[in-house]
Amino acid sequence: MSHRRRRSRPDPAPLPGSFWLGWYATFGVLLVLTLISPYLAGSLQAQPEPKAKGWPADAPQWFAKWLEGLNVLVTGGRDFPIWSLRIVCLILVLATLWALRRGMLGRTAFKPGPIDVKEFETDIPTGDPVPAAKDLTARFQRQLSETDLYAPINLPAEAPAENFLDLLGDVNLQPKNLASSLLHLVSRLRPRIAYRVNGVLTVRDADPCFGLTVTLTSYAIRGSRMQTFWEQSWEQAVRSAGFWVMASLIPVTRFGRNQPWRPWRDRNLPPELFAAYQQGREFARNRRFDEALDKFYRALHMDPQNAYLRNQIGTVQEQLGLYLDAMETYYDVISAAGLGKQKEHDRLWGGWWQRATARLHGCKPALLQARYRFAVILGTSELTAEQWCKPEGTPARDTAREHIRQALAPALTERYSAGGGLGENNTDDKSHEQALPQKFLGIDSDEGEGRANQEEIELIFQLISAFELRRLFKDFNTARFFLKALGRSRELALTKPALKVGKDAWAPLRLSQKWREVNQLLMKQDRSVLSTTHVPIADKMNLDEISLTYPSPKEPSLPLPHWRRDWQAHYNAGCVLSVAMRTTRNRGKLAERACQELKMAVQYSTSGYVPLARSWLLYEDPDLAELRKEQAFKRFVREFFPHATPNLLPIAQEGDEKRVRPTDIEVTAYDREFLGQIGKAMERVWHERAAHLPANLAAVGDWFAREKLIWKLMDTICASQARNWPNREQLLGQVNEVTDPSLRARLELPPAVPELEQILELDNTILDQAWTQVDDAAKRMKDLPRVLDEQLLALHRTLRSRSRCSPIEYSQAWLEEVRRRSIWGWDPLRKEILRDACDRYAKIWHVFATQFSALVDPGMVTRDFAVAAEELCALEPLLLVDR
Repeated sequence: MSHRRRRSRPDPAPLPGSFWLGWYATFGVLLVLTLISPYLAGSLQAQPEPKAKGWPADAPQWFAKWLEGLNVLVTGGRDFPIWSLRIVCLILVLATLWALRRGMLGRTAFKPGPIDVKEFETDIPTGDPVPAAKDLTARFQRQLSETDLYAPINLPAEAPAENFLDLLGDVNLQPKNLASSLLHLVSRLRPRIAYRVNGVLTVRDADPCFGLTVTLTSYAIRGSRMQTFWEQSWEQAVRSAGFWVMASLIPVTRFGRNQPWRPWRDRNLPPELFAAYQQGREFARNRRFDEALDKFYRALHMDPQNAYLRNQIGTVQEQLGLYLDAMETYYDVISAAGLGKQKEHDRLWGGWWQRATARLHGCKPALLQARYRFAVILGTSELTAEQWCKPEGTPARDTAREHIRQALAPALTERYSAGGGLGENNTDDKSHEQALPQKFLGIDSDEGEGRANQEEIELIFQLISAFELRRLFKDFNTARFFLKALGRSRELALTKPALKVGKDAWAPLRLSQKWREVNQLLMKQDRSVLSTTHVPIADKMNLDEISLTYPSPKEPSLPLPHWRRDWQAHYNAGCVLSVAMRTTRNRGKLAERACQELKMAVQYSTSGYVPLARSWLLYEDPDLAELRKEQAFKRFVREFFPHATPNLLPIAQEGDEKRVRPTDIEVTAYDREFLGQIGKAMERVWHERAAHLPANLAAVGDWFAREKLIWKLMDTICASQARNWPNREQLLGQVNEVTDPSLRARLELPPAVPELEQILELDNTILDQAWTQVDDAAKRMKDLPRVLDEQLLALHRTLRSRSRCSPIEYSQAWLEEVRRRSIWGWDPLRKEILRDACDRYAKIWHVFATQFSALVDPGMVTRDFAVAAEELCALEPLLLVDR
């Protein structure tokens, strides 16, 4: 039993919040009272007046009385009531100015205002190297700027007064020049800075030894924090301090209202969480997807219920072509939000109150986005079903795929059997509830049966997609109404026209096409033809009527108002028209109309979206596969996406041969570049070690221990054909520990995932061929995944060998020899033998890096790697030291 309280309040934010709205309200009340005071003074001096005639007629008389009272308060009077009123009026003026200043300070802190970063000071003992404080301060300012929140101030700024009395003391009130004095006082009321950061650089003997003590002061809310960061370098300390400062400010500023930090408002936001998220976003923008996934998963570990972080992970998984993983990620968002079987039952069949509360439960923008992406991934079932059914041939990915299937099959059954989703809305019929997971998990070994099974699973995915889009459209109107009422409509990434196109045209059209394909395939195999009674998730959806609605669409009816500047709706409309081209002969008219919709989508989209969606639109989106074959699409590409490279659209077209998607080619090119850069980095590491040999056996033992671990991770990558991103991230982490940051920067390690046109820059032979023989160049690029698999398989055989020719076994032999002689205590080292070993390791890493060069024959380099491994093992790990 837990001994904690039933409800534990979260840790409050270390800096107090600024209640600037309350201070502005107080200022308004005091200002009204101050303005009424002259009228009261005028009433005390005025003679009795006749009865009032009404506001319009008496307004000039009231104004005259107010001016008379103001004159009495300024010039003075001998009556005691006038002196009392003057004192009260002075107190009201001071209180009004005080409330105004507090409100301006709070508003500046909440807005937030600029950060004044003072130049770092140094507290380093005499004799130690002193860092460039000005350079580190500039790096710290740049770190704050890269957080995309606001930039630090670069101009000199005076700190605001400590309190209101100090502010009044700084102003010299001159009776003869009262107007100038009042203007000076008002100008002093406005705060110029909201926060100030001071830093002190220090060192210590323990490791890590580089320290930076940062003090964050808030002048608006009178709070401060101090923290010391110890890192391996000054740059890392500055980076950690920058993340800490921003994590301290976000919960108490308006940026705490934005996603993903809304749950952390007025709470203590962990700087590690903020750092992981910011670095993940930076890596994702630079197409370094392995590192982005690693950072996002670290952030999710510290904030598991954050749906926005999970959506970020799903987006990166889609960009890596891990559609099955992305489907599980989006479903986890839906499941974690509580939209389970009971909620679905209440949504469909409960009373009006249950239906209303169930819809309100799903009004979160991140949940709506996850449901939409989940429906889209299922709708493009040719991608997801293939990964669901076909083994990838690698142990890691096959195990991951099996885990996903085992988890999703019963979960989907539970969600879509709610309210009669299975078995024609018959909740009492439990026989169909087991049909869905058996169909998902039962993959027949026979090729023909397995293909039919994949087609049937694609149909089920299409059904789920259409069903989910219909439910989402119903919930979207409710969510949009409430989010507009709360002033959060900008958080919605979806639009009603885009959802309507998907619900009424895209999903039914794809479903009808897949329905006919599955029936025709089953008839050829003399198997029973599917009917709506055998297909789950039929919830009020008649498949026969859908097939009749889109038997051979010449031009589908698109529920799209063309006057609306909605890029997402126009893009979805172009996808619908492209999908319709599969079952009609009137392809030319549909192609022109589809290109017109895509043009409007590009014109109406924001500037930042077009480059991000370029690769997806031109090569990867399966909905546009038919459109890419038409001349109209080629004209559209030349007009809106001009490029200096040859036409690579044949790569994105689907043929009769095994499909190789552009995403597979891009990831393959990344794997080749990644492994090649690893080889180059390790080659330079061993050259550096040969030039600076250590004087003790402990350092040498650490060399060979890490070398063995790196080769073992390399063997794991080769065994999984470089398809498991966590293995790549683990290898990169080990290489980062033995390499210098400047070396990694020169080599651009790790590289970014290249886009399709950038691959031509990596292989000049394909570029030359693409200008004259486009189809041959496309075929060669499609062969890149197969060639890489062959290379990795050959490397795996060499590395897994139990002989001394394996770098793993050879590194182990060196490690055992070093440990044995270290125990005996023999010293000094024989540096000539150790230098020879370093040169041999550098050579084998050089050959390894050349293995993934695009300008050589893979078969020849494979043989060269085996020869280099034999030469490496020619030097026996003996006679390291003199006896």
